[in-house]
Amino acid sequence: MKGNPFLSVWTKPKKTVKEVAEDTSIWFALLITGIAGISSGLSNLQGKSVVNDFSTLSLVLLSIPLGMLMGIATAFLTTVSFTLIGKVFGGKSSLKVMFKGMGAMYIPRMIFSILLLIIVLIAGEQFFIASETEISANSDFGLEIIIAILNAITGIFTIIIMSKGVGVLHQFSSWKGFAVVLITGILAFIFTLFVGIGGFMVFG
Repeated sequence: MKGNPFLSVWTKPKKTVKEVAEDTSIWFALLITGIAGISSGLSNLQGKSVVNDFSTLSLVLLSIPLGMLMGIATAFLTTVSFTLIGKVFGGKSSLKVMFKGMGAMYIPRMIFSILLLIIVLIAGEQFFIASETEISANSDFGLEIIIAILNAITGIFTIIIMSKGVGVLHQFSSWKGFAVVLITGILAFIFTLFVGIGGFMVFG
């Protein structure tokens, strides 16, 4: 690669995604998407009864492999959606190229995961045993505000980078790329909603 994707993706997303998809191995995408998923692993343990039986370090060590598997799985499903929906818009990318491009598209979420991990280590067990509001009430740092801001910033950049990345890999406009990202998000929301309703009906 000609530059550092961790720096260039913020200012030159199209070029960076294209170079990462062309010049890096699939292992790069697996690593980035895996690290990006750690934040989900951490968040999914919040408020669970299991947190009372383990130390903060144990919970963090449990969250890392769990989150990485979730991140890679989510990235794979996103890749399938971006590729297939993109084909409807006349896109030309393959599944392999699109997944490799995820190595650049997921950089903002990877950074969020790393920052969240640092915040968790600072907050300690309070992050896992309390809600974000309770964290704020017991902390002078307003951790829930920091987390929300970081999540919003990296989330917005992820959408922008994905829209431009999907566009350049499918060889169509960024607006079509945004449409693909939006449709994928809507489908994911509907799927999650149905799973939630189904779970409530079965176990509620």
